[in-house]
Amino acid sequence: MKYCKHCNLYHEENHKICIVCGNNLVEKAFETNLVTPGYPEVQVNRKKPNIPARVLILIGIVVSLISVVINILTFKDTKIMWSIIVVGSLFYVYLLIKQVIISKRDYSTKTLKQVIIVSLILLILDYATAYKAWAITYAIPLVLVGTTAFLPIVVASMPKKYYMHVRNLFWLIILNLIYAAIAFFSSWTLEGVYWTGAMTLIAGFTLFSAMLLFAPKVTYQELVKFFHI
Repeated sequence: MKYCKHCNLYHEENHKICIVCGNNLVEKAFETNLVTPGYPEVQVNRKKPNIPARVLILIGIVVSLISVVINILTFKDTKIMWSIIVVGSLFYVYLLIKQVIISKRDYSTKTLKQVIIVSLILLILDYATAYKAWAITYAIPLVLVGTTAFLPIVVASMPKKYYMHVRNLFWLIILNLIYAAIAFFSSWTLEGVYWTGAMTLIAGFTLFSAMLLFAPKVTYQELVKFFHI
């Protein structure tokens, strides 16, 4: 291959002079300083197994199985599926750790999920222990009102991120209103107990009023997005 010392150019064709500068070319093997490493080696990030967590899960499964077996063997005497309380409690602890502690979702979403999960577990426990409607009459509204009272306080402590939690607060209001409708217009709750429905109704409207009062612009914008107005 021909090479021009003046221009530092290689000529593939058999020229005698450089077509750029006109100097004589010399014979030289092609050399290059261009580094071509190719594709970089892909490093796979392998998560180390969380042995303590797996041990706890295994213990929970074993305890649940033992409880179910004992409950089945003694059901003729007790007539109560008490093992559901054990299994439900352990399952809730698992969900609490996974959804709230480990999950990277925002805390308002976690809290809303926990409200729904706790409500379902309470209903299951009520049905498993000779249904007396204590869960839907007293326990669930207390969970709703407690969450409606404390979640907005946490959200208000970080006002710059308020817009991120508006939709979840709307959902919390809707859950309060749904329960109020159940308490007043259905036969699912204990007869004559209406104060729990009134409590959730007041909590829902109070939260909505506070959102409009303290952050009207952001609340209105998110409300438009929420209902696709």
